[in-house]
Amino acid sequence: MGVLTDDMTRLRDEVNALGNARREFVQRSSEDVASMRTQMRADNTARAVNVQEALATNETERAAETRRSQNVRMDFLSDLRGRVGEMIMVLRGAHAERAAAQREFMCAGEAARVEEARQSSSERAGFVDAIRTVVSRLRGEFAAEMAGARLAWFGPGTAEEPDAKRPAPVKAKQKPATKAPDAAPDDLTTI
Repeated sequence: MGVLTDDMTRLRDEVNALGNARREFVQRSSEDVASMRTQMRADNTARAVNVQEALATNETERAAETRRSQNVRMDFLSDLRGRVGEMIMVLRGAHAERAAAQREFMCAGEAARVEEARQSSSERAGFVDAIRTVVSRLRGEFAAEMAGARLAWFGPGTAEEPDAKRPAPVKAKQKPATKAPDAAPDDLTTI
C-alpha cells in the first residue's frame, strides 16, 4: 500500500493546497472586488461632485454670458433707436423744407395766375373799350354819312323834315330787374 497511499497523500495534499489556494484567491478576489467597489463608489462620487461643480460653473458662466449678451443687445437697440430718431428728425426737417418750398411754389403759382387773370381782365376791358370807341366812331361816321345822304337827296332846306315826320321812338317798358340764375356764367361774347 505504500505507493498508492503516498500518491493519495500527495494528491490529497495537492487538493488541500489547491483548495486553500482557491479560498485565498476567492478571499483576495472578494477583498479586491470590495476594494474596487469602494474605490469606484468614491470615484463616482468624486465625478458626480466634479460634474455638479462643472454644471454649476457652466450655469454661472451661461448666466453671465446671457447677461453680457442682453447688455450688448440693449446697447445695440439703444444705439439703433438713437440713430433712427436722428434719421427721423432729419427726414422731418427735409420734409418740412420740401413742404415749405412746395407751399411757396404753389403760392407763387397762384399769385402768377391771379396776376395773369388781372392782366387778362384788364386786356379784355381794354379790348371792350376799344370796340366801344370804334363802334361809337362808326356810328358817328354812319350818322354823318346818313346826314350827307339826306342832304343830297332832299336838299338843304328839307333835310330835317324826314326826321320831323318820323314818329318818336317808343321807349320799351322797363321790366323789374330779375335775378339771373346762379348757374349762368358771365358771357362777354354778346357785347
